[in-house]
Amino acid sequence: MAVQTILLPRGVWCYDPLKPLGREGGFGRVYEGYADGHGNIAVKRLHLRANDAAHREMRIANEFTGKAYHHVLGVLDAGEDAATGTYFVVMPKAERSLQEVIDRGTHFGDEDAAKVLLEIIEGLLEVPDIVHRDLKPDNIMLHDGHWKIADFGIARFVEESTSLQTLKGCLSPHYAAPEQWQYVRATGATDVYALGCIAYALLTGNPPFLGTMDELQHKHRFADPPPLSCAPKLRSLCSMLLRKIPASRPSQQRVRTVLSEFLQAPVDRGRFEALAQAGARVAHAQSDAERSAETERQHARDRKNLAASGADILREIIKRIFARIEQEMLVARKGKPYNDAPYITVGDAVLTFPLPAGRGYLSDEFTPISQEAFAQAGWDVLAGEWVVVEQQQPKYRWSASLWYARLPGTQDYRWYEVSYFAPLRADAMAPYALDEIRDAALAAAPVMHVYQTAFGPVPIDDENEEDFTERWGTILARAAEGKLRHPTNLPLQPQFWKQQFLE
Repeated sequence: MAVQTILLPRGVWCYDPLKPLGREGGFGRVYEGYADGHGNIAVKRLHLRANDAAHREMRIANEFTGKAYHHVLGVLDAGEDAATGTYFVVMPKAERSLQEVIDRGTHFGDEDAAKVLLEIIEGLLEVPDIVHRDLKPDNIMLHDGHWKIADFGIARFVEESTSLQTLKGCLSPHYAAPEQWQYVRATGATDVYALGCIAYALLTGNPPFLGTMDELQHKHRFADPPPLSCAPKLRSLCSMLLRKIPASRPSQQRVRTVLSEFLQAPVDRGRFEALAQAGARVAHAQSDAERSAETERQHARDRKNLAASGADILREIIKRIFARIEQEMLVARKGKPYNDAPYITVGDAVLTFPLPAGRGYLSDEFTPISQEAFAQAGWDVLAGEWVVVEQQQPKYRWSASLWYARLPGTQDYRWYEVSYFAPLRADAMAPYALDEIRDAALAAAPVMHVYQTAFGPVPIDDENEEDFTERWGTILARAAEGKLRHPTNLPLQPQFWKQQFLE
């Protein structure tokens, strides 16, 4: 077969059907090409003809041609070839795809994987108004020394030109988000999920789920991804990216922040030294929804699902904080839950997560907090919990409320720690959790109220989990030695447990 010439809106291009580049994808196949003034190029022939697309104009070229990108592979031309009725996209020729590198068995360490993921997320953020919809290693290209995203806009064009069911057949099943299997239109959270799958491919050589089409659909919608052996912060990020409910995944901006911080800050292996020392002293003395829906009923289901997702996240945090305390304090003992409240003891001190009376947010049967409850503060709170340390001698109780919420100016639902005090009740054992939602809401609102915020709100999940673990592990250690007492100053400073507790 001879070299083919095609006429597109911005010029004449040539490609060789006998010289494919990379593997065939769901939307088309890429071939080696050439054009005067551009030299070697890559030409993608879409699995779509004029009859399918009703001669629709491809807006890809209009949106990408002539614009400078650092992490997006530009488009030279795109549209329907008048002679054949076939649709094409013309791009610069890249050196190789990320999939080719993975197929070679290249090992990506934590830092190398994070660098690639950061370049991909930078590419997504360069075109924030467009959802890629088919992000995968085959569409990540090495060009001019950077990893760049290719095929932006193609999936949207096919989606607008055909049915969602047809689009589902085109997508890459190993990287398709749960909502894509349910014929739900993609959002930026869909690309975030695909990024999580790419992270697995970088760190392990394979996406998180393998199997037949039916098996992949089930796993993406319901199964937990396999465990990763990598740095805790990177492992936490991968878990965040692969959450089943789109609204519970981190925003693209937050993913960029976490990756940047991971690459900039070395792991502080000595940050738990104080816990280890406190545990040693004790041992010597004794010899861890959903976006709004179109209808009220769906909205309620979405909020309950999102709150349940938050409860799952908190359960895992509790498991990890208990495991860390047991690791650092050999005398620590984890007890069987009483009244559904998990707890751990060190000496006479107890760290527990008691359920607020009558609400049971860690159980399977609960009603999410009303979206209006914290409206005066601008918070959208789904669920709540307590964290409590009990000191026996002398008697003192240190506690805080945990709220699964989306705060003003943020895009994500996260767990936040907030503790309270009443300035007119100097004798009360502050800081403490509040039982009444109304009191907590008013304390967060810009109004005068008997209760005020003693600490927080500070996030405790994902990239902030280690601070939460260190903070409450230190409070528990302090209580185990009988040194827990009323703070000298309220509200508390952000690093109070390091500034006031540790000698």
